[in-house]
This record gives sequence, C-alpha cells and structure tokens, in this order.
Amino acid sequence: MNIAEILSVSVNEDNLAWKEGATMPVEYVAALSAASEIGSDLLRVRALDKQAYRRVVLLLANKAEKQGMKKRLFLSPAMAQILAVCAIHEITQPQCLVCRGAKVMVTEKLKVVCHSCGGIGLHRYSDKDRARMCGVSAESWPQWERRYHMVMQILVSNDTAARLSRIKLGKHLYSSVDIG
Repeated sequence: MNIAEILSVSVNEDNLAWKEGATMPVEYVAALSAASEIGSDLLRVRALDKQAYRRVVLLLANKAEKQGMKKRLFLSPAMAQILAVCAIHEITQPQCLVCRGAKVMVTEKLKVVCHSCGGIGLHRYSDKDRARMCGVSAESWPQWERRYHMVMQILVSNDTAARLSRIKLGKHLYSSVDIG
C-alpha cells in the first residue's frame, strides 16, 4: 500500500483504538497533523497529488517573498514561484538522473556501478543545474543563489515534521516513496 492509500484509509477509519506494537490508523493521522501546511502538502506531493503541488508552490513562494523582504533579498511573485518550483523539484527528485536511484545496473552477469552518481543513487545538483532549472544564466546565478538557498531553507524546515514522523512511525509509511 502506498502513502496515499494508507492516509486515505487512516483518515476514514473510525477505530481510534491503540494497540502496543502496532501502528494504528489514528497514529498516521496524528503524524501528518504534526507537519506544517507546507510539510503536509509536500508529503502529498511525493504521492503525486497535483493539487497539493500547486498549493505548496504558492505557500512556499508567499513565505519566501515575506522572508526575502525581511532579509532584503527581494523577490517578485513570479521569481518566488520559479524558485519554489525548483526547490520542490530538488527535494522531491533526489535520484540520480542516469540510474534513477538504482545505484548499480546489471547487464547479463555484470554489475556496473553508475558512473554518474558513483553508486550512491542521488543526483548532486550543481549551481549550473539550479540556474538552468530556474531559467537563469549560469553567469547571473550568484545574484539568485542566496534567494534560492533561502527558499530551500524554508522548504527543508517545513519538511522536518514529516521526516520526524517517518522516524517515529517507521519506514513502512513511506515504503513506496523514499524521502531521505
């Protein structure tokens, strides 16, 4: 069962009983409620919820605009949304672009470690990658880098509750979608 199915069943379950040694539906709902609005939507984005994706982009962009004004890192609403989309992509798509997170490719009787990620299964986004995703030239990226890291910091801090819930409830809640 994937995360969307587990949460759907959990929210509609009317049994609020607790049982030692078992994770009950009420605990899934409680774990999700511990997340911020951005965090819970990001959890749903990982389950491919398009409405949650649109919501998290707008919430993150709005927060970034406000925090940017406080830090004197001004962002237009359009640029805040672009940076939000890129940060969400980086967090939700950490897999290597070549092996798609497999780490090793098996051909016939030969195991070949992915040359791109070196067998770790993750893509390390470079400044050039981030500039390209944001539609900014590599030369002008330094002007946007602090803004992007601010957006990323907001996103990661809002994702923390969902990650802590994962630790408390165990990996089986996220078995179909790995969040790190």
